[in-house]
Amino acid sequence: MGIVYLAALILGLGTIALQFILAHAGDADVQADHDVDVGDHDLDGDAHHEGPDGAPDHGAVLGLFLSMRFWTYALLAFGMVGAASHFLHLAGPTSVLVTSLAMGAGAGIAASMLFRALKPGVSSATTSAETVGRMARVTVPLRKGGLGKVRVEVKGKRVDLLATTDADEDIAAGAEVVVVEFRGEQAHVEPIGTRQDKP
Repeated sequence: MGIVYLAALILGLGTIALQFILAHAGDADVQADHDVDVGDHDLDGDAHHEGPDGAPDHGAVLGLFLSMRFWTYALLAFGMVGAASHFLHLAGPTSVLVTSLAMGAGAGIAASMLFRALKPGVSSATTSAETVGRMARVTVPLRKGGLGKVRVEVKGKRVDLLATTDADEDIAAGAEVVVVEFRGEQAHVEPIGTRQDKP
């Protein structure tokens, strides 16, 4: 198990180091925000959705565990605690594994919640109203009948949205599209120029 702990530690540290380097190299688009949006269109990939009564819904909870930030810090803590305990013979293999898993999960949840609390949010209602008609950039390729992802700027903030399209041809990552409407929680987009060509 020692090699597993070391691999997790290296992966967690490497991911954080890469994000730091890219963020300080002027590439603000490539950070720890490439996460799966579940339930809402939130900033930086952390799903943050509230129900009608103001209580978080299940999508927000699921989004917490699907976020890249959660897994980065979970792997880091799992690897750090596991490697130290294993190589220093602080406990038996089973105890080390259980403790490492608990510490990893705790660190991942704490990091995700902390970063979410520190950043300003943009509500889904505001996002929906203000992104229709705006240009967006595809971050996860789109195909007809499938689900992809686009990034649009709202109030100076980059917002990642789950998106669909009716375009006959696939839309590659990096392509520019326009948000034409929202269908439930998903932005419906078309390639630039498509709307002007319609009668």
